[in-house]
Formats: sequence, structure tokens, C-alpha cells
Amino acid sequence: MLKRLQELPRFNSLKGFVDVLLKQKGDRILSIILFGSMAKGNYTKHSDHDLLIVVSHEELGFKDRLYEYSLPSNGWVEPFTYTKEEVKSMLNNFHPLILDCLKDGLVIYDRGLWGRLRAKFNEMLKKGILTPKGNGWIIEASALQSHSR
Repeated sequence: MLKRLQELPRFNSLKGFVDVLLKQKGDRILSIILFGSMAKGNYTKHSDHDLLIVVSHEELGFKDRLYEYSLPSNGWVEPFTYTKEEVKSMLNNFHPLILDCLKDGLVIYDRGLWGRLRAKFNEMLKKGILTPKGNGWIIEASALQSHSR
């Protein structure tokens, strides 16, 4: 894992969670991204580790996934599990969670998907489709209109 991650509070909780998760479900996990205050560096002593987990496929619904993927957690790791298709749709629809993860997230594990999503995200930034502003985003009006059709 990144050296920067090793300096975070409760790193052993994070590492233990990721190790167990990859052992149990590694065949379907495409990416694991640390996001939120731990990734941004503005955490407090009460902050947990927010993880975006992207899976190739999943038979479980979203709520059941939240439960299933949180089982290895000792309470200091909060996983948010989405399928590859859900994450792609979230990016195409400018969902703030994915935009924030792509901007500030730290890659813990990736089989290539996150790199491709980040390249698309960087292209959107370069073209001015997306602009970070404070804790939010400015989205070019024409991009929003093309999604509302």
C-alpha cells in the first residue's frame, strides 16, 4: 500500500480489512479507493476510513452489498460498494461521490478500471466540462442538457 496510507490513524484496521476483503471477494473486486477526510488529509481522531469498492458484478442489491462488504470491518472502515456499471453511470451523470473520489481518492487496489475512469475524468476537467469549486462542482450547462434528453 502507499506509504502515505501507512501514516494514517488506524492503518492496521484499514490494511486488515482490505486483506480480508481481497481474500474473500478478490475475484470480483476491480478497485478499492480511499476517499473522504482520510484521503484529503483533513481527518480527526474520530474519522473512519471511507472506501469506494468497485466490483465487476454482484447479485446482491445495493443495501445488501453495504452489509455484506462491511462484515470484515471493525467499525473504523466504511465501505461503499458499487458495480462497474453503476460507477460508470455515476461518472456519466456527474455524481458528486464519484467526482470527489476521482479528484481526491487514493488508490489502494486497482485492476485497471480506476485508471481508465480517472483518464476520462481528467479529460472532462481539461475540456472544462467539470470544474471543482470549494466542496462542490461546476458542470458545464451543455453537458447537463445532453444528459437530460
